[in-house]
Amino acid sequence: MRSPRATPAKPATTARVASRRTTQRIAAIDIGSNSIRALVADVSADGAIAVVDEMKAQPRLGTEVDATGVLGEQAIERAVEAIARMSALAKKLGAERIEAVATSAVRDAGNAARFLGRVKQETGLQVRVLQGSDEARLSFRSALAHFDLAVGRWVVMDIGGGSLEIALSVDGVVDDLRSLPFGALRLTERYLAEGVTLKALRRLRRDVRDGLRAVLPVREWRGARVIGSGGTFTNLAGMTLARQRMLAARTVHA
Repeated sequence: MRSPRATPAKPATTARVASRRTTQRIAAIDIGSNSIRALVADVSADGAIAVVDEMKAQPRLGTEVDATGVLGEQAIERAVEAIARMSALAKKLGAERIEAVATSAVRDAGNAARFLGRVKQETGLQVRVLQGSDEARLSFRSALAHFDLAVGRWVVMDIGGGSLEIALSVDGVVDDLRSLPFGALRLTERYLAEGVTLKALRRLRRDVRDGLRAVLPVREWRGARVIGSGGTFTNLAGMTLARQRMLAARTVHA
């Protein structure tokens, strides 16, 4: 009796094609007040992310926005050049989709439309300007992907160049989303432009403390756990570890 003919296995190339269909290579460009970051990653249908490449530039787009209310021409040129370079590299790496968002500096600038038009003209990208609450919500979602926030009160803080985003949650549910003008670049220009003096530091600390107390009532949020997000917190954590003569990790959960 002859054995039934075995069904031939699918070629490896077919399997790879099927695998590729379940993932999409996406690039995200985050246009901040101080730095611009780009991430190229393969995103699967279940939300898993595999980083392909990362890029960073520091055009300081938000320089003097707090004082003048507009983006400077030189800062615009630096930022547009960086975005064009990142977009070109993302396409070279095979990104099927490129999403670009802008935050505090562009949100607050009176000439934001001019900047967005330049980016569109040079790169073809339609930049989406995030509101402060959008930034805070995204910061919370990022923290949720790395930490168990299901129990207790949590405060997620993200310090950027132009603003500080705060997400308050209770037992895993967002209670409030806030955005305050306490970014590292903005505070440096506002309080320390003429040098770091004891008087200037006291004024800076007082104003930040008063602003935070208005958002975080001490009685309600005493004992809450805090998660710091963003480069400023990473640098602070690195400085703390260095003082303790410990090597700073590439990514620090502060």
